[in-house]
Amino acid sequence: MEGFKRYVFNYLSIVALLTILSVVVFGMAIPELYPRLLFIIPLFFVFLICVILLSKHILNRKGKSDSVFYVVFRGIKLVLLLFFVLVCILCIRENLLSFLAVFGVFYLTLLVYECVFFASVTKSKQ
Repeated sequence: MEGFKRYVFNYLSIVALLTILSVVVFGMAIPELYPRLLFIIPLFFVFLICVILLSKHILNRKGKSDSVFYVVFRGIKLVLLLFFVLVCILCIRENLLSFLAVFGVFYLTLLVYECVFFASVTKSKQ
């Protein structure tokens, strides 16, 4: 469980760093492409980690293994990500491409972090 606390801390740190970086880049370097709803992206990823924590808690109470958690985690995350992107595409018209680019950077960065983290956890258990 201690490793999972480290995962949450690093995950939230990456979200905060990416948020600051995207605000600085779009606010100073290219303000004409600044997506109005940029703040929704970090809020979504914080919501996602809350859902992940809830699913981890529920699976721990039922005595399920970490491999079951990983499959549930991937499934929940994929459904929520697809739903979020679809709603954003339908609702956001202004600077949609820059919004999706920022979302893609958040997603890919966090995906790489999750892969590295879960690979190291799996390797340390063997």
